[in-house]
Amino acid sequence: MDWSEHYNEGRGFRRLGAEEKGLLVEHAPAPEDGRALDIGCGTGELAVYLASLGYIVDGADFAQGALERARAEHAGVKGVRWLSLDVELDDLAEDGYALIVLRLAIAFILDRTRVLRAPT
Repeated sequence: MDWSEHYNEGRGFRRLGAEEKGLLVEHAPAPEDGRALDIGCGTGELAVYLASLGYIVDGADFAQGALERARAEHAGVKGVRWLSLDVELDDLAEDGYALIVLRLAIAFILDRTRVLRAPT
């Protein structure tokens, strides 16, 4: 599947729901200066929500169409950095994250063991 084409055609995935938001608020409150990584961020809805909770967020996707939409749709949002990154192939040269989310993305990762065990 060509994911950039998917996003360039205006398509997306299921919207972030109230229950999901509530679970994040309850179970993953942002620590002071807490960093979050949203793997497979798509158009950025979750990354932006995490930023609203106080996280400094890296929204990562390998689909350029997704990142283009995320940048355009959330241009004024502070606290989110949009990264072109394939978590199966690329390394993160970062100091780590307080929270890593893979909302709706885990099913598309072929080497889940390597990705989930990789140091971040």
